[in-house]
Amino acid sequence: MKLYSTFAIAAATALAFAACEKKDASVEQKADDAKASVEQKAGDAKAGAEAKIDDSKAKEKEKAPEAAAAIDKAAAEAKSAADKAVEKTKDAAEKAVDETKNAAPKADAPKEPAAAPAPAPAPAPEAPKPN
Repeated sequence: MKLYSTFAIAAATALAFAACEKKDASVEQKADDAKASVEQKAGDAKAGAEAKIDDSKAKEKEKAPEAAAAIDKAAAEAKSAADKAVEKTKDAAEKAVDETKNAAPKADAPKEPAAAPAPAPAPAPEAPKPN
């Protein structure tokens, strides 16, 4: 599970850099770059998870050759779960990129000046003093 949190942190970092970068590139270009980075990180995470699963599967088959079918089934389920987790994380990162891209024009729009505050009410007249 540490692999997925690492992927999520890397994706969030890529999004943060893309969102905060102050170059001449347009918001569209930054969003595309962030999506490409997320896609690459997702591919790396899937490949890393599959390699670890295959390594574990081979080690377990050496220890218990009679349980090879069960080990293969468990490995396939683990790969499927890893792929689903990476895809969900990738989808969430891409959604965040899209939301950031859509919010950027709103943030760049000129702001209307704030209305002047209402004048303070005049102080109440003092009541006449009895003699």
